[in-house]
Amino acid sequence: MKWINTAVAIIIGLPLLLSANGTDAAYRAFKSDPARLEQFTPKFPPLTLINQDGQSISLEELFARDRNLVFAFFFTQCITICTTTTFTLKGVEPYLPENATLALISIDPDNDTPGALKEYAKLHQLEKSDWQLLTGSKADIEQFQRLLASYRSNKMNHNTAIFVKKAGCPVITEVASNFSIIPQLFQAGPESAPCE
Repeated sequence: MKWINTAVAIIIGLPLLLSANGTDAAYRAFKSDPARLEQFTPKFPPLTLINQDGQSISLEELFARDRNLVFAFFFTQCITICTTTTFTLKGVEPYLPENATLALISIDPDNDTPGALKEYAKLHQLEKSDWQLLTGSKADIEQFQRLLASYRSNKMNHNTAIFVKKAGCPVITEVASNFSIIPQLFQAGPESAPCE
């Protein structure tokens, strides 16, 4: 099973190893089609999530202004796109700022207890301190998804985008495809994620 995970990681990770020029071209393509790169500046309600270690973390803390954050919605029993999303996040991780937090937020809190999240983290080698696997009440997670226009009534049809928040910036950028641009969104200059 481990070799299958490695093979999938290689297949998913290869596009992330594009040359700088390829990444620039991808980012310019996104900039020319704003519908493909959405930005949000949500006002977070006082919601609290629980991580894989059973620790509480508020949305305000998770999205602290000085935090670099890359996150996605998932659920542990999903064996298709959620696994791909996990490998994509692992693929971009080496290219992120050293202090970046990576988070997977469960949309299936009935099944995704902290114990289930911890098992998923172990299975996919997400045990470093920069990883947060989060769950909470169904109502809170639904409210959070709605803030990002990501709520779908059926978990099998959930949003597969990856979201980026750069330190010092309240804007959250939604990347719907071509995830190789994610590291570039943290850079200074015109290639960086937009900020208000």
